[in-house]
This record gives sequence, structure tokens and C-alpha cells, in this order.
Amino acid sequence: MTAPPGASATAGLLAAGGHVAPAGVAERWWIPSGRATLDPDHFSHPNLARDPYGNVTSLAYDDFDLFVTQVTSPTSACSDTPRNACAAP
Repeated sequence: MTAPPGASATAGLLAAGGHVAPAGVAERWWIPSGRATLDPDHFSHPNLARDPYGNVTSLAYDDFDLFVTQVTSPTSACSDTPRNACAAP
């Protein structure tokens, strides 16, 4: 921000930064959090995460639903994870 210290942010500045205010309560600005989508067919593991800007990250699990095997980010970057990263050799 370029406002001097102690200056209040304007409603436009807050809205531009992704903040929202409940209808009729302009002095209570907040920023929405992300949301996780749980998969009921796979022991309620999160399989999607949506950030406040609508970007979605997806998760894939192994055959036993124990380990995350793949993460796909909003930029379509895909990352395979080692299946037994913590297991002893």
C-alpha cells in the first residue's frame, strides 16, 4: 500500500485485494478462506481444494487411500510423489 502509516484503507482498495464485507456491514471486511472437497467414496479424503480466487488443486491417492500420489496445481503443474517416502529402505 502507498498510503501513509495510520491511514485507513478504502473500500475499493479492500475489494481489489479480495476482501469482502457482509451486506449492510461495510466496516467488517474479511478475506474468504479456501475450501476442501471431501470424497465420500474414499474415506472422506480431500480430493479437491479451491482457493479464495477459484483456483483448484486436485489430489490423487494410492490404491489403499493412504498416500497422496499426485498433486495437480492451479497452474496445471503436476507433481508425482514417492509412494513410500517415509518407509525405511
